[in-house]
Amino acid sequence: MSLAFSLGVAVSLVLMVVGGLGVYLASPSQRLLGSVRSPRRFLVAGGVLWGLAFLVLGGSMQGVAAAFTLVTWGMVVLMVWPVVAALRFGRGGR
Repeated sequence: MSLAFSLGVAVSLVLMVVGGLGVYLASPSQRLLGSVRSPRRFLVAGGVLWGLAFLVLGGSMQGVAAAFTLVTWGMVVLMVWPVVAALRFGRGGR
């Protein structure tokens, strides 16, 4: 594997994690920040970061493989953030 491929995949995975956090924080039932004043901003920021992740992945690998990686990693990220919040704050909230 080349360095450009590895770097592209690593950057896109970091973008996916941060974008997933943005999408999670836009949820009305999220527990990390309590209530969020502007959930639309978090949702837009998460979507933009996921779009950037797809562009970086698309530059590193073929389109179908990039889409599959993006969707798979997105499912993992969207599952991890609620688990992190539950482990941090417990079932009853803060």
